[in-house]
Amino acid sequence: MKEAEALFWYIYDHRYELMYQPERFNALAWTYFRHLCDALGLPYSAMEAKLDSRPLWEILKGA
Repeated sequence: MKEAEALFWYIYDHRYELMYQPERFNALAWTYFRHLCDALGLPYSAMEAKLDSRPLWEILKGA
């Protein structure tokens, strides 16, 4: 769970960059997000179609 917490804070710390400069939120961040889902036991594969249909920065902005 320590890994999940670290990944969460990585995304949280970059939230303004994600919202206002989404082009900087690259494939590496998607990889972090997938690992976070795995670590938390979230069914990323089931959510993949929904998540991939819009940029992650839009999803985080709405959170």
